[in-house]
Amino acid sequence: MLSNTYSLASGEKDFDVVIVGAGTAGSFLAKSLPSDLRVLLVDEKQFPRSKPCGGLLVEESQAELSGLGIPSSVLSSPSSTALRLVDMDNGLNFCQRRSLVNVDRFEFDAWLNDLGRENVFFASGTRVESVENGGKASLVVSNNGRLQKIVADCVVGADGASSLVRSYATAVKVNRLLAFQEIGVSAKPLNETLFVFNSRINDYYSWVIPKADHVLVGSAFKSARHSRFYLLKYLLHRHGLSWKPLRQEGALLSRPLSPQEICLGKNNVLLVGEAAGLVSPTFGEGISYALRSARAAAKAISGNFSRPETLLENYEKEAAPVVRDVVKRIPRAAAMANPAKRKTALQLLGASLATG
Repeated sequence: MLSNTYSLASGEKDFDVVIVGAGTAGSFLAKSLPSDLRVLLVDEKQFPRSKPCGGLLVEESQAELSGLGIPSSVLSSPSSTALRLVDMDNGLNFCQRRSLVNVDRFEFDAWLNDLGRENVFFASGTRVESVENGGKASLVVSNNGRLQKIVADCVVGADGASSLVRSYATAVKVNRLLAFQEIGVSAKPLNETLFVFNSRINDYYSWVIPKADHVLVGSAFKSARHSRFYLLKYLLHRHGLSWKPLRQEGALLSRPLSPQEICLGKNNVLLVGEAAGLVSPTFGEGISYALRSARAAAKAISGNFSRPETLLENYEKEAAPVVRDVVKRIPRAAAMANPAKRKTALQLLGASLATG
């Protein structure tokens, strides 16, 4: 964990940057900011904490982290997994040529959190109650019933799908799903990740991810639809997969369905990762967007901190490629939700893989 633990009893109430949310986006941003800035990282959860997640690093995530050297302790087995697409509606089943790095999400977050520098103070178990802006941004935070007002030149919301900071920046909400997964002991080793499509379950996708001798089986719904999750389990058992259930977990997942749902901030309050609506609408992959938007925010803050009124403008420039990436995937998400259109898309993908 970060060595500079911050307590509300501390006299420190004025920072250059306050980051709300110590997940992937927040921790990576804290690590990426210049060492001459005084940074406070705040998270509502008490750390160390676990987060429901598939824990797969796509190629873009691997590129962002390439200079840091991901330690072996963060990796799960198999450390690299291929991706198999299973379309139950159309009877399609083939392996996509991708190499996804498989991580233990608990260890991954702990590693990122440890990368913070000496100029970063960390307050876990601390909730943001309100955000205001009057030249400088101010936050009211609470910990064990104690309230404190903190002032900063810049506030960054990295607080995920339920972002309170976002509610200050915009009234537009991001479409959300309830991601629900079961962790179990595998009956036999699984060396591939499965992405499963079945319109009887949802208009999204479901997943099966190997984690050493365990497996993550999950899906996402517009509401708590446990009956459809059990239908998924039944269909997977018929597909030849079996496991001994250990526990279940859930979390909210952003799924932007229109460009208007993407918001990068307001004034000197910036939003990164899921708080900004930057997450894949097709597969819910958020780690790469968290890392890329955090790096863009770090560049904007580093290059223009003497002029906080230009922070958002410069962040919008830096984050433009990330925004375009999400926007171009929105029509794909609609196509993948339609079994007939999905069949055509996957047949074309399968043909291209067959021909090399």
